[in-house]
Amino acid sequence: MTCITGKTAFNSEELALEALIQNHVRHQHRKGAGPQDVYLCQDCNNWHFTSRPPTNPILLKAETQERIKQEGRAFEWERKFQ
Repeated sequence: MTCITGKTAFNSEELALEALIQNHVRHQHRKGAGPQDVYLCQDCNNWHFTSRPPTNPILLKAETQERIKQEGRAFEWERKFQ
């Protein structure tokens, strides 16, 4: 789903946060790069990514960082075999 802003829209904060994590898995952003948080849009009443600080605490958790690392490795291997 998209918004008049042209950004991808997510129906809930939970979906947006999971998509945020998956974005970091797929793109392996450097620390502080890429989307950093999600916000509720005034135009469409859905959730979007923002690259502005502060970084969402979920991205800073050690277990999330480990998940991003592990799933990122798996994603890279899947891409190699396609």
